[in-house]
Amino acid sequence: IDTIVVGVPDETWGSAVCAVVQARPGSAPDLESLRESARGQLAGYKLPRHLVLVDQIVRSPSGKPDTRWAARVAAESSELVGAASGNDEPDDSSGTS
Repeated sequence: IDTIVVGVPDETWGSAVCAVVQARPGSAPDLESLRESARGQLAGYKLPRHLVLVDQIVRSPSGKPDTRWAARVAAESSELVGAASGNDEPDDSSGTS
């Protein structure tokens, strides 16, 4: 899969992490499986709370993902999947207080 993460407005926290995902043909990842696969590499508060599936991630001529496009798609999406199950507080698995 190809993924870019952006912030989306959140009533409780101000903003939340949203993953904009281009899935492989025939697959449809869900938010919990995406969070679970990233859990070992990211602090809990950095895990996506929303998911938007797209046909293709737009890239610049240099091949970099277009973050403005992704933010617009996430903000305009009526298909935001989330919020993640569990408590409503951001996870802070970084070990800092």
